[in-house]
Amino acid sequence: MSGTRLRTSPRALVRLVARNDAVSARAGAGLDAARCGVRAHELTCAVGDGGASFHGVLTMQQRDWIGVFSAITTPFTTDLAVDHAFLREHTSWLVDQGCTGIVALGSLGESATLTFDEKVAILESCRAAVGGRVPVIAGIAGLSTAECVALARRAASVGCDGLMVLPVYVYRGDWRETEAHFSAVIEATSLSCMLYNNPIAYGTDVTADQLAELAQHDNLHAVKESSGDVRRVTAVLERLGDRLNVFAGLDDMIVESAAMGA
Repeated sequence: MSGTRLRTSPRALVRLVARNDAVSARAGAGLDAARCGVRAHELTCAVGDGGASFHGVLTMQQRDWIGVFSAITTPFTTDLAVDHAFLREHTSWLVDQGCTGIVALGSLGESATLTFDEKVAILESCRAAVGGRVPVIAGIAGLSTAECVALARRAASVGCDGLMVLPVYVYRGDWRETEAHFSAVIEATSLSCMLYNNPIAYGTDVTADQLAELAQHDNLHAVKESSGDVRRVTAVLERLGDRLNVFAGLDDMIVESAAMGA
């Protein structure tokens, strides 16, 4: 891991309480959860020189996919190492400004050019930076399904709350192959998942009917719709109702997508 490593001892147990608005997960005693009628989730907190690193995840639900989930960039130092100090600072700043979730390792996050270990280290830095304030989502993409499944499991082990699942890079299969890939990644962990539909960038378009097939997975809770066609938002809502939360994935279609129900 480039930059300062967090030491994993001493360890202390913390409780994060997931409220119904879900974007405010805060540290507190177990009785707080009982008072609020919500479940508390134990995490292991590793305290080191670089701050606190949280291991384990909140039980993220569909209701938690709401608001602005910022797909962050990955900063680098002049020698092309990941700048973890700035990454933690920037991620924390985004939460302070009102972002309700952090999505690392997306297209803008240099996912295609990072090594596996660099990706894991970035997720650890994001988790340490935001603590339990908002969900941390790992973008899962790669050249093979096996690679993506491995990254999904590592994301869970370092404390991510959810996954943003992408199609494989380069190879464009038919729906049978594409569905198998998505299903393998979604089933790899119990983490809450958002499907990323971006045919403009990846050449794979998931229709509303195909999305309905994937909705058989109980932990698929949202879709990031970046097809460029605002009618897709209404098509998904008409086909699936409120089964999935719909995110507007293109900046220049936010207003139209929100008006259509995203």
